[in-house]
Amino acid sequence: MDEEGVTVWLDKVWSKRPGGLLQENSLLAWDQFSAHRTENTKRLAKGLNTQLAVIPGGLTSQLQPPDVSTNKPFKNNMREQ
Repeated sequence: MDEEGVTVWLDKVWSKRPGGLLQENSLLAWDQFSAHRTENTKRLAKGLNTQLAVIPGGLTSQLQPPDVSTNKPFKNNMREQ
């Protein structure tokens, strides 16, 4: 994932979320990945009536348990392949 990937995801996925087509206010919590914090990403999110919250480093495992229980083993298996 990079800034372009985040842009595509916001446009193709996030904008289609429930309430997204109606431009309802939403909160999107992300980790500190650099592409999540660019000015372009912030501008796009604002245009989608989305407030961005950045999870402080070291807290992803506590605030996003699926990232540890599901994503981590999946990513590890993909790397081995």
